[in-house]
Amino acid sequence: MTPAEIVLVGGPEEYLGIRAMDHVRAQVRTAFPDVEVSRLMAGTYEAGPSPCKSAPHSSVSAN
Repeated sequence: MTPAEIVLVGGPEEYLGIRAMDHVRAQVRTAFPDVEVSRLMAGTYEAGPSPCKSAPHSSVSAN
């Protein structure tokens, strides 16, 4: 299965969110073994351009 380009995971259950992101990361790494994965924390992320996080074949997860 090819992963979606953008995946947002949220909800009150941290454990389920962690499991979901582990699954998404595994899919991305299977499809693109040399991918760079970055994590953005939604609570501390400042809006604005983020060119280093938007390269082709990069995966960004927001918590």
